[in-house]
Amino acid sequence: MPAPERIPYAKSALVFATRPDNRETGVTTGQLIEIYAGARRRWPDGTPIRIVLRPDTDSDTIHLKEHIPSIGPALDAAADRPGIPVAFTAQDAADLLQRLPGGLGTTMLALILSENRPLKALSLDGVAPTPEAMADGSYRLTKTSSIVTGPAPGELAKRFIAFVYSDEGAAILRRTGHLPLAPEGGR
Repeated sequence: MPAPERIPYAKSALVFATRPDNRETGVTTGQLIEIYAGARRRWPDGTPIRIVLRPDTDSDTIHLKEHIPSIGPALDAAADRPGIPVAFTAQDAADLLQRLPGGLGTTMLALILSENRPLKALSLDGVAPTPEAMADGSYRLTKTSSIVTGPAPGELAKRFIAFVYSDEGAAILRRTGHLPLAPEGGR
């Protein structure tokens, strides 16, 4: 059986998010390690930090451990502590983060913007998760989104792919927190 075709079309920032009523605007890698390890349990205003985890097998967790190796043991320690919620889908994670005062967890900037979620993406190590920061490499936690087709996509799929790469499609992607990618192979 022929393999499906994977067509990368955009990147989005993997972010640490909280509710908009949290006064914090950013975190550092060192702070995140302390938070997930359990050494730091309150925000500067005294509000308890309420972590929302993703499963060990989730792409967010895997991505964090690959791109910030020093956070791996802290994430493992958090997963071993009783009472910390684990969200199995991106929407479940966003729902929990919206409900939990002092919540902190990962999500995609694209999910926050495209679903108009009342969440705040925090800067990481002083860098805001913007398409510009993704483009210049200063925001390093990004994930690539792809369209997956069969080996011989139909006409409707081809038209959709063309739209995604069009100026109108790129504008929608930018508005929803994506960094559009150029088509591979001259599509």
